Amino acid sequence: MKYLAVIGDIINSRKLANRAKMQKEFESAVDMVREEYRNSCVSPATVTIGDEFQALLKNSSELFDLLYQMDHSLQRVPLRYGLGIGTIDTEINYMAAIGMDGPAFHNARAAVEFARKTKMRYAIRCSDSLAEARLNIMFNWLDVTMKKWTVDKHVILFYFKKGFKQTEIAEMVRMSQPAISQHINTPSFKLVIQTQKQIQREVNALLGNEDVYGT
Repeated sequence: MKYLAVIGDIINSRKLANRAKMQKEFESAVDMVREEYRNSCVSPATVTIGDEFQALLKNSSELFDLLYQMDHSLQRVPLRYGLGIGTIDTEINYMAAIGMDGPAFHNARAAVEFARKTKMRYAIRCSDSLAEARLNIMFNWLDVTMKKWTVDKHVILFYFKKGFKQTEIAEMVRMSQPAISQHINTPSFKLVIQTQKQIQREVNALLGNEDVYGT
């Protein structure tokens, strides 16, 4: 059986001011993800070292929701993500994403290193080289596009994907409802969501979950 391993890594963590405070915020963010996305994970999000967490997912249907929860909780701390598709050779640890080994985690680690070298926020590794290349192009497009967004637009996307109404989002970000509508209806906003859905579909297919589609 194939799984999706996720490794999240704080970018330039050694250069951050007040690392002790950052570490507490990071642990709290991982705890929140651990609880909210427990049903999507075989092994829940777990802090492995001071500036890194791991999770093992059975499908990718809530992948971007999980990653955006981390980003939203740590808005002042940028993260990079390495994703790996593959099997697990050791016994599954259902309580925490530690103490396991296999191609899924090897690929996730290689993806983190690739993201670090290329200065991108997302990367993926799997046994299908064509699918891997296609997915990384989509991930890179997301990264390049969303780097141009304002903080408000990122927050709007976060709440929009959680299902909040435009009037509710407007109140939370202190903007007018027409302004929220204008953001949501821009071509780049719509295409980002479509690209995320396509990535989740293709990852699920690689995992053998063709009937499970991301929303």
